[in-house]
Order: sequence, then C-alpha cells, then structure tokens
Amino acid sequence: MTQPLPSTRRFRVRRLAIAGVAVALSIVGWYVVRYHVWDEYLFPRNFKTVEEGKIYRSGQISSHLIRKTLEQHQIKVIVFMSRDDRRIPDVDAECKVSAELGIERHNFSLGGDGLGNPASYADALAVLTASEKVGKAALVHCNAGTQRTGGVVALYRTLIQGRTGEEAYIELTRAGHDPDDNPGLIPFLNQNMKQIAEMLVDRGVIERIPNPLPHIKS
Repeated sequence: MTQPLPSTRRFRVRRLAIAGVAVALSIVGWYVVRYHVWDEYLFPRNFKTVEEGKIYRSGQISSHLIRKTLEQHQIKVIVFMSRDDRRIPDVDAECKVSAELGIERHNFSLGGDGLGNPASYADALAVLTASEKVGKAALVHCNAGTQRTGGVVALYRTLIQGRTGEEAYIELTRAGHDPDDNPGLIPFLNQNMKQIAEMLVDRGVIERIPNPLPHIKS
C-alpha cells in the first residue's frame, strides 16, 4: 500500500486541528448561550421560592427581566445583600424599577463569601419577617444568589422557622453553595448563630434564643 505523501499527511493533521477548534468553539458558544444569554434574557438568575407568595430568593436579576419578575411575583420589598452600586447597570435598573413600582429596598451588604458583619443577617431577617407579617412579598438577593442569600435563607429556616441544620444545609447547597469553594460560610454562620439570635430577640423577631442552638451541617 502506497504511503501518503508528507504534504497529504500535513493536510490531514491541519484538517483535524481545524475540526477540533470548531468543536471547541461550539462548546464555548453553547456555554455562553446557556449560562449568559439564557440567564440574562430568559430566566432571572438563580430565582427560587422560599415561601410561596411571601419570600423569594435570587441573584442579581438582569435589567431585561427585573420589572417582569417583580410584577409577576408581586414583590413589595427587596432585601439586597450585595454592594449597592448604581454604576452597575442591573443594579441601577433595579433601583429605578423599584422606585417606579413603590417597592421598598433595603441594603445590608456583605462580602461575596457571605462573611462580614453578623448584624447584616439579623437586619435582613428582621425586614423579611416584618414583611411576611403584613403580607408583603419580599425578595432577598445578592449577586449570584448562593452565598449571602444562602446564608440569610439558612438562618431564616433555622432561627425563624425552627428547622434543622441538616435541612438548611441541603437547601444551601442545592442553591449553589459549595463548601469546598467557600469553606468559610457555614463555620461563620454557626459561630455567629447565638449573636444573631440575640439580635433577633432584641428586635422582637423571635421570643427567645433557641436551646439548643441550631447547627448547620451535612
């Protein structure tokens, strides 16, 4: 059998390389469409129901979807756990739409890993429970809707609703929190659980500090 000429072999290698690049670009393109275009234009980022008709959670919702999302779920209160920077287009759009719709907006900023001043968690929970009592649907969110928002919801489940730390952990991870990527969040919540509970007692949110204290764990 006649061996292919060197030039023919180079042509085949080049053709395979081009095909490989085309496949890689297709995969990248699919990723961009799936995780950026769809999220930004079709679905509000990481939007989930905490309590139907009462409390919802999400990441920062795109300017293209913010009005529709707020109106659809009849949101009357927003609790925002990220930096309130109007230079960010989506944040600016949320501010403007909230003002137009008469929605209260409360900012209790924390670091992206959910660490910071424990009072931010207590303040967020106080607003959420007050809104729930008067029948105003509330949305709690940060940028991605996983760490800071996850921390608020985990504390709401344990300190307000009395659910177990295991249940809170499952919900926290299902919403995107990865203890390997962010090992500090759960220890921070557990270490500050008593202090946050004391703040909630002072604010009249709960009657007493739970005994025993909840412990978020797998």
